Amino acid sequence: CDFGSALARVEALIEEMQGDAESGGPRFQIHQRMNVEVQLAALNWLKGRPREAVRIARLAARDAEDAGHDLTLIHCLAQGIIWTLFQCREYEAARPYIEKLRRAIYKGGMAAWIPVADCYDAVIAAMTDESPDPERLRAAYAGVHEGMVQLRHHARYAMFAEAMLANGQPADASRVIRDVFGASSDPWGKPELLRLRAATERAGGRTGEAEATLRAALRAARTAGSPAWELRAAHDLALLLGER
Repeated sequence: CDFGSALARVEALIEEMQGDAESGGPRFQIHQRMNVEVQLAALNWLKGRPREAVRIARLAARDAEDAGHDLTLIHCLAQGIIWTLFQCREYEAARPYIEKLRRAIYKGGMAAWIPVADCYDAVIAAMTDESPDPERLRAAYAGVHEGMVQLRHHARYAMFAEAMLANGQPADASRVIRDVFGASSDPWGKPELLRLRAATERAGGRTGEAEATLRAALRAARTAGSPAWELRAAHDLALLLGER
């Protein structure tokens, strides 16, 4: 979670790999370039550049489709493109990519990835005021949590917690966050997970705990160098203090 250094490195990799794409290099190098594009999109959002993040995510999705390789498309969509669009609040833009992900999963016979498509469908439904049945989010979470290890990324868990809060399920969101911190005291995305933990504490009337947790989220976001996470934590803290 040193995002400034990570972004600089990925930008350098993109430049180094550009020649491979233009010269028609080996297929594995083309796939590596697409993977780096996916990371570049996510890092641009984390560094507070949502417009650029969306542009790069769309470019990465196009390149992954053009590769004509189901596993590459699944990996790019499931492991970063849709996540980036979700974080940029481009929910409607993400929906077609979820359908493309699902089609690639079925076409490629990669059934183990179905829980990821279900995850994205459920969380976006919750974030767009569709008020899905709470059981839908619980079932989608169980599918990811009990699936293969590649599915169980902390970033995806944070999406579940945020969607559960939006859907009026603070107890479920709290359980998801406990699962993450029970597995690691320093998980990936710690600033965002702390912010969401504070939201569950506020929902339970524990405003003092929520304030302390939000201040911890702010410190963690600054350490990681993520203005996006820092702004979210600062926004929630301002609301809490304003209400008080």
